[in-house]
Amino acid sequence: MPLETRTVIALLFGPTVGIAIHVAALARRPD
Repeated sequence: MPLETRTVIALLFGPTVGIAIHVAALARRPD
């Protein structure tokens, strides 16, 4: 999931959901 998409989701659903998605994305595909 692109960073821009995660940012939009975070703005729409709130910081907690955005952080959860970001952590999940990092856990699945560490950079």
